[in-house]
Amino acid sequence: MKNLKKLSWQIPFLLFLILGTYYTLTQKGGGPVRWKEEGSINGISYSISCRGSIQQQKALNTELEKIRKGVERAIQNDSTHDVHPDTVSARIYHMIVAFMEKERLENYQLEVGSYKTDSLR
Repeated sequence: MKNLKKLSWQIPFLLFLILGTYYTLTQKGGGPVRWKEEGSINGISYSISCRGSIQQQKALNTELEKIRKGVERAIQNDSTHDVHPDTVSARIYHMIVAFMEKERLENYQLEVGSYKTDSLR
């Protein structure tokens, strides 16, 4: 009988914990999350670690795709000139930084080729 009384409050409490954990893990709210994007644009690798919303992450992916297409077009149009990879890295770096500031993304780390931002704002 004593065990039954003990179980009568433990089962609802356990059920509450399980449902609370499930609810917390499945939330997809617009709150800030930490995410990381890595890839390369015309052979120049980049790595972005940031805290922001899922919408901002999608906007960043769209912006990176625009930058990728723009760099490819610029290189195709200017195929007679040899462009140093550091020049391209610097341009990509500054375009991404401008986007991050426009979106007001904070606490980001960015690395494009040899250009790096270590300071967390």
